[in-house]
Amino acid sequence: MAGRGQPAVPTKLKLLRGNPGKRAIPKDEPMPEAVLPKAPATLNATGKKQWGKVSKPLYDCGILTQVDTESLYLYCVAWQDWCAAGIKLKQQGMVIRGKGGPIINPYQRVSDVAFDKMRKLMSEFGMTPSSRTRVTAAAKPKTDDPWDKV
Repeated sequence: MAGRGQPAVPTKLKLLRGNPGKRAIPKDEPMPEAVLPKAPATLNATGKKQWGKVSKPLYDCGILTQVDTESLYLYCVAWQDWCAAGIKLKQQGMVIRGKGGPIINPYQRVSDVAFDKMRKLMSEFGMTPSSRTRVTAAAKPKTDDPWDKV
């Protein structure tokens, strides 16, 4: 049976949010190394473009680690599926001719499923507007100011 209630929030996100629940931070939690991996070859051009768009900001915030790449991959697969379904819907329309008359285009279901997967994974990474508003500290922008090195 699946767990009940809200899913656990990763410690890194808790710390970025200022630990709003004021619960103790686990001391023995594994802390994988932050990495900025290349997009997997199995993604199509749309998926690779989205990978490039979101991986760097997640890495800069310290959220993207070595063990999170599969979750990011799943997000990008859902993104490319959602985009492909959107193209088909635009070409064919939301309602198509079926055996007994008009039916909802099956690509609408593909779009809805991909959208739901993306939404869930975005929340896991803190990429939704509501999860972003709970972040109280952000990564400092990198500058090339020579005075920062003094």
